[in-house]
Formats: sequence, C-alpha cells, structure tokens
Amino acid sequence: MNETQKKIYEGLKQISPEIGAFYKDALMIMGDDCLLSTKANLIAHLSREIDGGFRDIFAPKLPETKKKEAEEKEKLEDNKEGHRANIIRALGFENDKISKEWLSLAHSFNKFAHRHGHTPRTFEEFKGNWDRYEKILHVLTGSAYAITDRINHIVKFDTPTKLVMGSVKQIMEDPVHRFQFFSSLKAQEWLLPLYEAGFFSSDTYPKSQHEEEWFQLRYLLYIAKTANEKQQGTIIQIIRNLQQSVVEGKTKINDHTISFMLGTLAKLPNYVLNENDIDLLVFLNGQWVNSHKFYESNFTEGFLKNHLETNNKEGLIKLLTYCFSFDKQEIKIDGFEELGLSYQKRVIPNLSEPYLRVINQHIPEIIKIGGINLIEQLAVKLNELYIARPYELSAIPSIEISEQSSMYSGDWESSLVDFLTKSGETLSPGDLKIYVKLLFSQQCVTHSRIAIHLIRLHYSQLSSLFWEWLKSQKLDVLFPIHELYLLIRERFKNLSDEDFNMLITWIENITFQTEHLSPDEIKASIILRIRQYLDALKPEKEDQQRLLQSILTKYQDENSHPLEHPEFDGYSTAGYAYDFPEDVDELKEKSVAEQISYLSGFIIPDHFNNIPMGLGTLMNNYIIDEPEKYLSKLHEMGKLPLIYLEQFISSFCHVMKNGALPDWKKPMDSFISWSTENNKSGKTNIYELASFLLLLSESNDTYQFTEDNLDLLLTKTVHLLSLDDYKTLEHLNEDYSGFMLNDGNAKLFDALVNFSRLWAKLQSAGTSPVLHPHVKDYLESNLSRISEKDKVFSIGLGMHIPFFHYADSDWCISNVDKIFPAENKLHFLYTIIGVFSNRYLPSKSVIKYMYDTGLNSSAVKIFQKDSPELNRLCRLALVEYFFIDPSVINKEQSLLSLIIAEENPLQFEKLINVCINLEKSTVLPVIELWQRVLDKCLTDPDKFKSTINSLVLLSDNLSELSADAIALIETCVSYLNDGRSSYILIRNLLRLSEKIPDKVSELLLKIWEQTGIRPYANYELKQFVGMLYIKGMQKQADEICMYVASTGNLTLKPIYDHHHLDQF
Repeated sequence: MNETQKKIYEGLKQISPEIGAFYKDALMIMGDDCLLSTKANLIAHLSREIDGGFRDIFAPKLPETKKKEAEEKEKLEDNKEGHRANIIRALGFENDKISKEWLSLAHSFNKFAHRHGHTPRTFEEFKGNWDRYEKILHVLTGSAYAITDRINHIVKFDTPTKLVMGSVKQIMEDPVHRFQFFSSLKAQEWLLPLYEAGFFSSDTYPKSQHEEEWFQLRYLLYIAKTANEKQQGTIIQIIRNLQQSVVEGKTKINDHTISFMLGTLAKLPNYVLNENDIDLLVFLNGQWVNSHKFYESNFTEGFLKNHLETNNKEGLIKLLTYCFSFDKQEIKIDGFEELGLSYQKRVIPNLSEPYLRVINQHIPEIIKIGGINLIEQLAVKLNELYIARPYELSAIPSIEISEQSSMYSGDWESSLVDFLTKSGETLSPGDLKIYVKLLFSQQCVTHSRIAIHLIRLHYSQLSSLFWEWLKSQKLDVLFPIHELYLLIRERFKNLSDEDFNMLITWIENITFQTEHLSPDEIKASIILRIRQYLDALKPEKEDQQRLLQSILTKYQDENSHPLEHPEFDGYSTAGYAYDFPEDVDELKEKSVAEQISYLSGFIIPDHFNNIPMGLGTLMNNYIIDEPEKYLSKLHEMGKLPLIYLEQFISSFCHVMKNGALPDWKKPMDSFISWSTENNKSGKTNIYELASFLLLLSESNDTYQFTEDNLDLLLTKTVHLLSLDDYKTLEHLNEDYSGFMLNDGNAKLFDALVNFSRLWAKLQSAGTSPVLHPHVKDYLESNLSRISEKDKVFSIGLGMHIPFFHYADSDWCISNVDKIFPAENKLHFLYTIIGVFSNRYLPSKSVIKYMYDTGLNSSAVKIFQKDSPELNRLCRLALVEYFFIDPSVINKEQSLLSLIIAEENPLQFEKLINVCINLEKSTVLPVIELWQRVLDKCLTDPDKFKSTINSLVLLSDNLSELSADAIALIETCVSYLNDGRSSYILIRNLLRLSEKIPDKVSELLLKIWEQTGIRPYANYELKQFVGMLYIKGMQKQADEICMYVASTGNLTLKPIYDHHHLDQF
C-alpha cells in the first residue's frame, strides 16, 4: 500500500472492519503476484460490496413515512443509476461533481462485475476506473476530515441501525472522534441503543482527574430536558453508575465533569437531589477543600430555577438543605507542630457565599413553595453551625441589613442568617408564630436574635411570645444587644406599669460569668450594659420617666463611660477623610499669626485624633494658593510641631514646581533650621527637606544658579549628609532602588550629585578634574565606611559612578579598592549593587570602568539570583555586545563572556529575556549569542532544559530564517515543552515562512509532536497552509491539516476541502 491507500484502509476499517477487508483484498488482487485472470470482475464485485457497506451504514432504509418520498425522488434519476440514489445520500454533503463521478463509477463497476462474453475483461481496462474510485474513497474516508464528515452525517440520523452502531463503535476508539460525536449528537432516540451497546459502561469512564472529560455527558446534557420517562430513567442510571464508581475510588473526575453531571440532572423534569448525589458532593468537597468549584452554578441556575418553575417543594427542601449545610474538617498546617497545632478545625460550606446570595434573591418565591417546613429544617442547620463553631456567628452585628451588617456580608454564615430572617418576614401570621416559637426553643443565641427582630416587626401579633421568653430567660452581658435594643426603643413606649417594672427588673438582674476579668471589671461591664439597655427605653408616661431617670442617675454615678453607639456591641467605621474642628471654615481668612496660634491648640495625633493632619493638609492648600502670604512668616511658622512643618515644606515644593517661588535661599535656610535645630530632627522631616533640595537641584532652568550659589548649596547638602540623625541602621536585602527613592538621606545624595553636575558644567572647557572640592572631601572622608548607617553613601556612590568617573576619572581609578572595598563585604555589596541599579540609562563609561578595574567577575558572581540588579547586569552585557563592540563575546573579562562562562541557568534565562526586549539587535550577533549559550547548555541538557526552551525566544529577534538559525531551532526543538516559548517560536516561524515554507512546515510538525501542544489555527497558520497549496506543496499542507484535525481542531477543514474536492 502507498500512503494514500493506507489512509483509505484505516478510514474504512474505522467505519467497518468488513469494508476495510474488502478494500484490502482488492489491493491484494491488484498486486503483480496475483495471477488471476478475472481480476477486473473480482475487484468490481469488491467495490460493489464497499458501496453496499456505505449504503447500509450511511444511507439506511428509511421509515415507511419517508420511503415514498425517496422512491419518487429515485424515479427522477436516470433509470440505469436510480438504484444508486441512496449512495448519493450516503455522501452526506452537497457536491455534484463527486456525486456524478461516484454514480458513473458505480455504473461502470456494474458492467465489470457481471459476465458479458466469452473472454474476461483485462485489468488494464479496469485500472483507470479503480484510480478514480480511490480518489472518491480518499474523500470519504482517507483523512481525519473525511471521518469528521462521516460523523456529521451519522449524527443526523433520527435513530441508528445495528450497522450504524457497529460503525460508531469503531469510530469512537479515537477520543477526538468521541468528542465530536457526543458534542454533535442531538437525537434522543439514540440514547437506549447507545446504552445497550455499552457506550456508557464503566470501561468508558475517565481515567485521569485532570486530563480527561467524559464526553458522553455532553449528549446527556442536551437531551435531558426533552427526554421521555424511560429515557430519563436511563440517564439517571448512567449518572448513578458513574457516581458510584467515583465514590468507590475507581474513577477520578474533575469539576467540569461534575458540572455536566449536575447540569444534566438539573434539566430532568421533577428530579430531586438524593442521597447518592449528596454522598458524591460531600466526598468531592472533602477532596477539593481549597479549590474553586465550577459546578456550583448548577445549584442556582439549574436545580433552583427548575424547582421554582415546577413548584417542586420536595426538591426545594432537599436542595436548600444541602446548599446551607457544611462539612467539618481538620486541615493540616505546617510549622506549628511544637505547639501542638498540627491541625486546624474548619467548617467548609457546601456552597460558597456568592451562590447563597443568589438563592437569597428568590426568598419570596422559595417560601411560597417550601413554606415553614423548609425554614424549620434550615433553622436546625444554624443550630448545627452554632455547636460546631459558636464564634462564627458572634461577629454578625445585626440581623437585618444595617450600616454595620453591610460591612460583614461576605461570609456564608451571614447568608444563612439572612435567609432565615427574610424568610420569616414572608410567612403568614399563623406560620410566623410557629416559627418564632421554634426560634426561641433553640439553644443558639442567633435564633433568639432573629425571633426578637421578627417580634419588633410584628409586635401586635407576637408580643406575648417575647414576654414569655423574657420570663424564662436570664439576660446575660454577652447577649448581642442590637435587636433587643431596637425592640425596647421602638415598641416599649406605652408599657403597662407591670410590664415596665418587669422589664426594668429583668435588665437590672443581668448576669456575667467570666474568669478572665476581675470583680471590679465584671461590675463595670454589667453597669455599662444596664445603662445601654435603659438608654433605649423611652416611656411616654411621666411616672415611668421619673423612675427611669432615677435608676439611670444611680448607674451613671457608678459608671459614667459615654454611650457612643449603645445599640451595637462593636462599631466599625472606614474612610480616608480627616476630622476637622467645627470652626475650621474660618481658618483660611485668619492672618498667618492667627493661623499659627490656632494650629498650636491641637495636640499631636494618635490613632483616634487626626485633626492635626487635617489642619496641616488645609494649610498646605492655603500655602500653594497664596505663597507670598507665608514666605515672610517662615520664622514664626517654625515654632509649630514637626507634623505641621513637614507639610509646610511639602507645600513649598509644590509652589516651586508651579514656578511661584521667587526666592529659594530664605525658604531653604528656614527649612534647614526647622529640621536641624531645637531638637526637631527626624527621618520623616528630613525626607521633606531632602525632597525640597532635590527639586531645587532640578530647577536650574528657573534659577540659573551661579558658581557661588552652587558652592553654597553643595556646602549645605554636604553638611546635612554628614549628620547621623538622618541615617538608618536597617539592613537591606532587596529593593535597593526603592529604598534610595524613598529615603530622605538618599534624596540628599541625589541632590548633591545634581548640584555637582551643574557646578562641573560651569567650569572652563578643558578643566580637569571637574569634581567640586567639597564633594571630593566628602567622598574621601567616607570611603572607610563600616556601619549600616553608611549604606546610602555606598549605594549612592555606586549609582553615580558614571558622573564621578566623568568628573574625576583618575580619582575613581586610583581609589577603586576603597570605592569597592573587597575586605568589607557589606559595603562592597552595597556599592556594586548601586552600580547595577536600574535608575539610570546604561553608561559606556561604566561598562569600560568595570572592565578596566576587573570588577565584572565579582558582579557576575554576586548577581546569581533573580533581581533588578541581575537584569541590569545582563542589559549592560548586551548593550556592550550589540551597540559597542560585538567582539566582546570573545574577550575573557567582558560581562557577556563571564556570564556565559559562569553557566548559571538563571543568568542565561535573564540574558535571553533582556535580549528579546532590547530596542534594537541585529541578526548575526543574536545567532552568535544563541550558539554560544546553546553549546554550554548541551553539555548538561537536563540542567539547562528550561534555558534551551527559553533560547527559542530569540527567534523574536530574527528577520529571516538563515541556515544557521534553522540549525539552532532544530537542535532546540528536541528539548521543547508545552510552555510559552513553543507558541512564540511557532508564531515567529510563521512570520518568517515565506522563503522556506517546506522547512517551516517540517518544523511546525516537529514542535507539535515534541511538545504535545494543541495547534492554534489562527489567521497566520491559515495563510501559511493556503500558501503551501498555492506553491504546489500539497504533501506538506495535507500533513499540517491532518495533524491539526487529529487534535479535534477543524478550523483548517474549509481550506483542505477547497484544495481536494475541487479536483473532481
């Protein structure tokens, strides 16, 4: 067999082993070693058997109701070919050319199959017909798309024949075909034949939880809603068998499969969740404790919706009982074994809070059907939760929606309470009374809170139940106050004297049992609670008012703590605004002296007093609006606390940015005085002063600093940098650039460099060095640094090496051992980290300085973990290679050569990632870099497997696929995985495919086969396949189409059909 014949044979065998055998025998008879003289007759007979097989499977006899229509249609055909009309129907799609060709051949085969004279027909006479016939067979069965057409044809049958079922069984061996079949099948009459043929048996269940889907469920989901009673029973049995297999541990399924399963059951009319369903869900919930469950929407969008539409009371009760239930589990926790805390007890809800919230949106409809029976069962669930986790319910501030409860609405316990509360509000008076009695009979305090809430809403009907409860219960300090407080405040204004006195006595007899407080603390807590309850009581009778006032006075004398929010046990607020005094509106119009006096009257802020911050913010705005008003009063303003002064400095920074600060000297002197005198120094305040000086150093266009100005500014800045008050002892392990951006001392160092740069520009041309003497003295006096306090100096020195090397290169070279003190590991590290900071553009002078001083080797050894500094190291190496001197890849002490020699996988991958993001890189250097790194990786492919995968990302930098590039790609392909790199390589191969499409097609197939990734038939791949066909590369185009189709992706089928079916 040639390749085409092998495909035809495999396709025929998939449809029917018998038909495949007919074809195989025909090929054997055609062989040169077959000496039969009646070859043509025999092969013609076999072709008729093949056609007959197709007729029986793909054009089965029609029911009587349609038979007459078909017969009438056959009469219209040519008499000699009318008996072949059903084979045309077997084709399954419209194509006149193929239909006519097939009919013509069928007529010809008929002539060859029967005797016509004394001499047998020669095979040579028959050969042309056979070649034509194989083209048709190739269309029908010789490709993945052909089998797809067969499946699309089969699933349109209303019901299958035995032969069709046999063919389906063969085709279903391939999971891709199984997916297509069950996704496309819509006819419910197929269910029982499929079931009886074993298509839903345990042998077909998924074998892996994460990789496989049970495609049969897609069909069941589609037909469930319209299935008849017998079919519904079959569907239930199929799912029941699968559930049992999962629970017994024989089958593993993922939550998408569960979603299909539940979705199918939910569509069945009148189906009610039963113990089998719940056992499975509880089993899976235990396995997927911390996983998002995709199937949860089936409970709200499926079962709930169905039960409401059908008024299914039993279904609603079982559904909601499950949804509001929970599981108790012990979760292993690591790291606390020594404390005896190896496990944590957790309550895992069956349904997560967002879906419970959806249920609560339908409470009126639910209660109309489920009634009090449903509520009673869910009330028991609340009691079970209270027993399992009593503290879970204590955080609920109020039963009804309030300003406080809305802040705690994101947990499932609140959803259960909300359901029980709102459900009670919808009950009839008779059921409501029964419900409240039930609530008061439970031991959970939350039940009583719901009951009290409902009594408040329906007091005239339920008042007796409250007073009965009051007589039977002792009031406790820990009983949540909110509902009882509102009931007393809103409903007890006209109590009888007897009830009034009984209520007072009940409140005063409140108890509090605890071992955690002293007797005095217990007494204080009791008195405070009594006052809170009595505060709610607002009697209208005068004698009751006098009695209440006398009692309140007695308790206030014992405990006068203010009752800020007496109706809540705890009160929460959230916001970002500042508090202000009541007369703050007058502040803006006051004089500066009056404002200073006003601000002095407020204390330094604490957690509960942010007025000074608010006032400082207002003053900030006033200064920005009218800077001239305050510039003459800076000395007086300096007498205020630092909390105000730091905001004043910040406001003058804004003034400077706005170009509204005419004089910088006086503000600078004042701000330095504020920060360094009268014991006011502090890190927070120096940040604002440093920000001012840094901004000033960037404002030369505005102030046109003279050399004298810069002498002064540098002197001031050096002085501030020399003060230890602003230096921190905190050790840094990461985010060095972030520290330098946010530390006040670091801002001063940046300002020093900026002022130095401005001073250097003012020096005469040819002057060298141009480093200010004060700055040089400052640097030399700190080179011997040893403390953590000096980290800003070291990091700043490293960051600004480009400037210092420009200003005084001899000093940088002669002091290299002091700038980078090898004996002081701490400051060597800080300084070299500064050099490789990302804050500044790559500098050619730094690259040369590091190379000349031999520091590259240390840098490559230090930066071996992922960090911004490693990124900078690789960037400098590549800038030198691509933009300065490509030959550095051959220089032993260059950064790039050292990185390659180090053979660190992380450094390699960072080098690759930086390379593909460079603004510009040329093809030849990229190829050379790729080759050098790959050579190192191939010495230990297991160690560098990830790096080899990343190397193909360099294809982003290619503008053509040279022979060298192809060789590199081919080597890397053998090590590729299914990650991002493979997809990017495919994208780039398609981008560069025009000149060598045959090689690209070969590489694409290798990548897909090596990695197992599913081809994405996007626009570029479609264009590429079309180009292959146009260029006459049908073999390559067919191979790509077939591979893509084998994964279940049929996107390329129209292109394939266009270039194959048109041949007829």
